[in-house]
Amino acid sequence: MNSKKLVLILICLFVEVGVINSQAPIKRQGQQSGQTRHSHTYSNQNKKQTKTQARKESQSLGADHAPDVAWSPNGHSNVWEVVEAGKHFYEEGNYEEAVKRHRWAAEQGYPYAYFLLGLCYERGHGVGRDYNEAFGLFRKAAEADVAEAQCCLGIYYYSGTGVDQDYNEAVKWYRKAVEQGFEYACFYLGICYEAGNGVSQDYVEALRWFRKAAEGGVVDAQCRLGQYYECGAGVDENYEEAVKWYRKAVEQGNGYAYFCLGGCYEWGHGVDKDYNEAVKWYCKAVEKDVADAQCRLGTCYYMGRGVKQDYQEAVKLYLKSADQEFAESYYLLGMCYELGKGVSQNLSEAARWYRKGANEGDVSAINKLKELEDRGY
Repeated sequence: MNSKKLVLILICLFVEVGVINSQAPIKRQGQQSGQTRHSHTYSNQNKKQTKTQARKESQSLGADHAPDVAWSPNGHSNVWEVVEAGKHFYEEGNYEEAVKRHRWAAEQGYPYAYFLLGLCYERGHGVGRDYNEAFGLFRKAAEADVAEAQCCLGIYYYSGTGVDQDYNEAVKWYRKAVEQGFEYACFYLGICYEAGNGVSQDYVEALRWFRKAAEGGVVDAQCRLGQYYECGAGVDENYEEAVKWYRKAVEQGNGYAYFCLGGCYEWGHGVDKDYNEAVKWYCKAVEKDVADAQCRLGTCYYMGRGVKQDYQEAVKLYLKSADQEFAESYYLLGMCYELGKGVSQNLSEAARWYRKGANEGDVSAINKLKELEDRGY
């Protein structure tokens, strides 16, 4: 498995256990909090560190009778080569063979194999999904200074997955990974400072860690840094700098960065206002199932901004966003049903959607719901 695909698995883990919230603490007009899956790539430094560490560990184990890439009983190779073979089988989707090799290497006391086997248990690939088992394996690898595992252990403590939630312990393991130059841990340490979990809330400190990660090529951090500059969180508002970091994240195919860049074009933040360009970027984000973008593109269709006005298309996009539990779309769907825009007018259905929005604390939805309830709906 190459480094990029391995980190894609890691990020799916990070989102699944609820650590990533793609929104900065202060929102631009038309934005709501939402989550989305993101892709990352290792920096060259981390790839070099991992490979060098693996070779040293393999040599120190002195394993000269490990199974070879073809898993021949008579093969002669070192543990590192067996682990590489396991990663290859994983990439090909042959999880059982991958697990066989990772488990064998783990039994030889090879630290990185603990981490890879932990990923298999976390994802349920080649074995039954078991977060407790994954946690135990990540811990073994983390205690042997595998930076990726230290970061994963922080994720598990942060979210309470496979272990009791403990923000202080999460921060401890993130810091250990940071000390090894693992840029992804810088991003998650920034999340801790942003939320005030395990540390005192401090947007300036959060920004510092996001910047470290962003400069190391961590795409989520690049997007987050752009949001901080756009919102003026922990730094003076600077739309041009925001656009710069959004573009860096866009170059790596980050779906949420597409949405953020589209917003800059819609509102004229750091670029000339251009509804056509905004729609272009929103469409790219929608292709990646970004709920915020589905909602915002729906509003472009509703208002005829950058596209021909089309209420039915607006409703279609609002519904997609609502399916992802994006709160702003509830109010907008209520409005469509109340006014009969893109759907047949139905005040009972409007009240249902306003109620969902009200339950999320949307003030506009609360007010609209009260109006309809006063009329008996």
